[in-house]
Amino acid sequence: QGLGVIADRDLEIGSAAIIVPRNAQLHADSEELHPASSKLAASAAKLLVDSSNPAVAAKFEESALAVALLSELSLLRGNSCKGGQEDGIDIHARTDTPSYYAAYLESLPSMAEMPPAAWLWDHDRLESEVTAELAAAARALRLQIETELVALENAGLTALASGDAFTQEQWRGARALVL
Repeated sequence: QGLGVIADRDLEIGSAAIIVPRNAQLHADSEELHPASSKLAASAAKLLVDSSNPAVAAKFEESALAVALLSELSLLRGNSCKGGQEDGIDIHARTDTPSYYAAYLESLPSMAEMPPAAWLWDHDRLESEVTAELAAAARALRLQIETELVALENAGLTALASGDAFTQEQWRGARALVL
């Protein structure tokens, strides 16, 4: 759809087509994250890895990345950060560039632009359009992602770098992007 890479030679299975340096990648523990995003992602990772729910604990890295992604995206929306200090760090400090990852974040598709994942489908569509096995897997993934959200909400870990809290719809969108 207009984006892609074409190899000018044969590539063997397992060989690298491109190597992206780690500091150019967005990770939940990236040093380039806004301090508030970094703190939120670390807190979310700890909460979820310590979860009594094995499905949630096993996916804590994906969830922490989704939280970091939402927090960094919130900086691009132009919302003013609310002041705050923690451990001597201004966790809502603004810089000239709202996010180190601004160009990347701006290139991400919106939920409307992404093909709808089966785990986001309603019950009737799941039952009529896919196999029972895929429907069960989609329901399990939806339950896991909803359980993650409830755990984050209950722990008060929904405040983004902008000072706003993320919504259920934003959470689903971030999890869809990460997946």
